[in-house]
Amino acid sequence: MRRSLSLLALIGVVALGAVACDAGDPDGAQAPETAEPPDEPTTQEPTATPEPTEPDETPTEEGTADDAEVADYVADVAEQVAELRGLEVREEIDTSVVDQDELVDIAIDDERDDEDEQARQDREDLLVALRLLPPDTDLDEVAEQLVEGGVAGLYDPEEARAYISSEEWPLEPAAQVTTAHEVVHALQDQSFDLTRLSDFDEESPDLAMAFRAIVEGDAVITQEQWASAHLSEAEQEERAQQEQIAGAEAQQALADLPPYVVFEQLIPYELGERFLRAVVEEEGDDGIDARLEEPPATTVELYDPSLHFDGFEAEPVDAPGPPGDDWEPLDAFDFGAYLVNAYYFLAGNLADGSQATAAWRGGQLQAWRGPDGVAVGITVRFTGDAAAGFCGVAPTLHTAEDSVEEVADGRFQTDQDALAVECDAEEVRFATAPTLESAEQMVAP
Repeated sequence: MRRSLSLLALIGVVALGAVACDAGDPDGAQAPETAEPPDEPTTQEPTATPEPTEPDETPTEEGTADDAEVADYVADVAEQVAELRGLEVREEIDTSVVDQDELVDIAIDDERDDEDEQARQDREDLLVALRLLPPDTDLDEVAEQLVEGGVAGLYDPEEARAYISSEEWPLEPAAQVTTAHEVVHALQDQSFDLTRLSDFDEESPDLAMAFRAIVEGDAVITQEQWASAHLSEAEQEERAQQEQIAGAEAQQALADLPPYVVFEQLIPYELGERFLRAVVEEEGDDGIDARLEEPPATTVELYDPSLHFDGFEAEPVDAPGPPGDDWEPLDAFDFGAYLVNAYYFLAGNLADGSQATAAWRGGQLQAWRGPDGVAVGITVRFTGDAAAGFCGVAPTLHTAEDSVEEVADGRFQTDQDALAVECDAEEVRFATAPTLESAEQMVAP
């Protein structure tokens, strides 16, 4: 069972080229919007993209490919990626070229197989209580919209199979780069076992997000190296045009989704690329393998790599207490720095969010289920003066509602539930519960 606030735990490539959620450095520098190819490609001058070999049997219809053609093409790309990345091709990479509808079905079926109905309901209730999803959200519908509008390829570690979304064969340049991205994931899996993602999520959702960021950041950097080395100048221009069109279509398709869903799915790409570039600068290319073997334990290390290099350890934080009698524990996990970033993003306060996110030093979330619904309490610890800023941001998602009434300082009542917020110089404690009395009990020292 997934214990985090993630709607989907996909490993793949998104159609949007970048995330507009400011995973910048602690000084507020904007992260690069797209991966930049290296100044000097690690291979020879750009060469022609490998052409699929003709099948031995009767040719397929124009615009389609049989399994043998796909396998031969992917094998060529795998050798090229392996040379660039310094990883070994240990076995053939099973790959399917599918249309977008098939990709949606594959992604959603995988999610349903990984989680039972009660676990899905618990996670939905938790997301709604925190205002990260609106009430009456259909998780399946949201997940389908997310994949349909924003995902160009997937890698399934459980099946060790890559999926590329394309209705054209031979693949167009943008889909070729997607193939290189998914091949990176396959090679990562063969050397470092990407099925560990679910284990990390059980241990610590913040660790799981950090691992996802390393996995995706590595793939983004390598796909750009591959494109620089193996696409011609004309193909590069065609790819840019295709991705511009796909990005605009994705923006439109995802516009109606809850903003947190888009943030959570896209942030690993930006965070991971930026962090790994700092790792390579500090330690060389071998540093990427070291982080795949043992990823950072917290996402704050991705926002401020200097913390990681200095051996950062999160500070212990007391979990919020129960909201009263007759409440059963629903879930408990760490409330990491990327979730602080999400709150600032959703509040539209990116300028202050970069500083506050990097100032995270520990966090805990505790959820409870009772006769009247769900209660959620969160404690977050910061360094510097970041606690004061987050104290004002924490209630933003509740106070944006038309029905909200501030009944006292840090006490809010809505038609749906109540929110209590308590802050000091280092910590912010906030809780949402069906009644204000229950919420206040959770944030009490």
